[in-house]
Order: sequence, then structure tokens, then C-alpha cells
Amino acid sequence: MEKRRLLADSFTYLHPQKRTTLVHKASRDYWFLHDTAVAWHGDSLFAAYYHCRKSEMIGHTLIHQRISRDGGLSFGPETVLSAPAEEEGLHVPPMLFEMNGSLYAYVTRMTGPDICTDIRVLKLAGESWREIGILDYPMIVNGTPQKLDEFTLLAPGRVADEPGKKPERPAILKMDAADPTKTQLIPMEIPAGEIYPRCPESTLFRLGNRWVLLVRNDAGPFWTYESMDGVHYTGPFEVDLPMEASKPFGGTLADGRSYLIYNAPNPPERRSKLVLLLAEAGEAEFTKKAILFWSDDRVANRKNWHYPCAAERDGKLYISLTAGFREEEGRDAILLTVDLE
Repeated sequence: MEKRRLLADSFTYLHPQKRTTLVHKASRDYWFLHDTAVAWHGDSLFAAYYHCRKSEMIGHTLIHQRISRDGGLSFGPETVLSAPAEEEGLHVPPMLFEMNGSLYAYVTRMTGPDICTDIRVLKLAGESWREIGILDYPMIVNGTPQKLDEFTLLAPGRVADEPGKKPERPAILKMDAADPTKTQLIPMEIPAGEIYPRCPESTLFRLGNRWVLLVRNDAGPFWTYESMDGVHYTGPFEVDLPMEASKPFGGTLADGRSYLIYNAPNPPERRSKLVLLLAEAGEAEFTKKAILFWSDDRVANRKNWHYPCAAERDGKLYISLTAGFREEEGRDAILLTVDLE
């Protein structure tokens, strides 16, 4: 498979100011926490995550949220964003996004671990969430929608080839920028004879004049697909940048810079090194690099930070993360605020 380079041979190390906030501490009521989401809505910062009563996607699994009214310094009480009616149902995971002044959420419904049925579309109405539609795709949305043009947004994810199967194909959800219930699925091609990428969680960002869909692959190097118009993609290509088996997250900042957050290998501890890459507007490769985490944190007191999601406000990147890895220790939700100026 042809290779693609994301990080330039010559790059600059950055040392941005950072602040860490504990969003949620693991509790025995819902022991397993993962796949956080974060979004601004007005002056409030929303953080959400999926919670499992027994183990990962085992037992009652729902979406909880907490809200910060002070810019991410502290978070209010935990409330339910989305929950299945049946005790053994699964709502996994959330993805939050603001559109035309309203806050929305995509929540995948499952009948079993990674067996997707469809996506709930929710809209915040006052203090509660209201279902406004269902997307009939067996899909998990992995990233915040990115603006293609005035009329269209693009959200990365992975989809099953048919209902009842696991979502093993990278895909993009093309969204109407005025109505998140109006969508079109863009599945990525898997070459004949090629093994599907393992756990293909994906993220979407721009580098230079092209769109890049970066796909996790636990069986080897991560993959990318590329597009000049955001809709028609070529690939896959192998990424030459070492990445650990974990979900990456990227996007475009308000000033046109592109960013990518991912876990770099740091044996023997899993998901213990978190990296941020930056590219100036128009650059075809990332040219700046910052190590966001590489040791125990004094707030979260965890060795593992992973599964990032990010929202930008006033020159800062607000990154929600899962903290902790070993299931017997429980997992927390944390917020890392990074000053980009």
C-alpha cells in the first residue's frame, strides 16, 4: 500500500500552557466510562460520555453529561443525555456539535457491543434533550462535523456493511448544515483482497488543499483517504507516523490552522503519551508538535489519557479525554485546556 506522510521531517516543538480539570470520577454505579465528547453552547461547555453499569458495553449503557458554566474550571452535577428503555440496551457513544445557535447530539443505538442499529438525533431544548429524528445507518460517528461549505458539514465515523454486523468500514456522514437529520452516507472503498482495518475509528481534517480522513487500524499502520472536494476520496494509504491503537481526533481551527491529537507509542504503558500536531493554513504537512501528556497528572492521577475530543474557544483548545485504562481501576473523564496563542 502506498504511504502518506503527515508530519514534516523538520518540525518545531511547542510547549503550550495547559490546565487539567476533573470532569467525572469513576463510581461503582457506572464503573466503565469512555469516549467523551465536548462542545460549547453559548457560554456553557458541555461534556458527555458513555457509561456502562457492568463493563465495556456490558449491562445498562447510557450517555451522561456534565456542564461547566465557568469556562471549564469546574463541572456541575451529572445528568442523563440519552438512555435506552431496556436494562440491557446500549447507547454508545455521544457526539456533540453546535449548529446555527442550537446544540445537537448524535447517539448510536446498539443491540450488543458494536452491533449498531441506528443513530438518534437529539436537540437541546432548554435544560433537556429532545429527539428530532433517527438516521437509519448502522454507524458510529467518531468526530465533530467539519464545515465543507455554507450548505454542508462532514462528520467522520465507521459503518457496518449491513445491519447486525460490526462497523468495520470507514465512512463520512455528509450533513445538511441547516438540518442534522438530513444526511448522506459516504462509505470508503476497501480494495479487493485487502483486509478491513481493525477498529477503524476515524477523524477528518484539512492539510493544504486536501481533506484527510485518518483511520485507526489496530492490525498495522493507520490508514488515510484523501479528497480534493471533501466528497470523493482516493485511498487507502498507509500513514508513516507511529500511532498507538486508539482513536485520533483532528479538525480545523478558526484561524485556518489544522490540528491532530493522538496517542503515540510509549511502552510498556498503554495510551500514556498524548501528542498534538499543528499545521499552518495551507501547509501540506504538520510542522509543529507538542507533548500534551507523558506522565501521571496531579489532578486526574492517571497514567493513561486517550480518546480525545476537542472544541475551540478564544484561542484555546478544550480537549475532553478518558483517563485511566485498566478496567479494574475504573475510568474518569477529564478536560485538558490548551492555550494555542
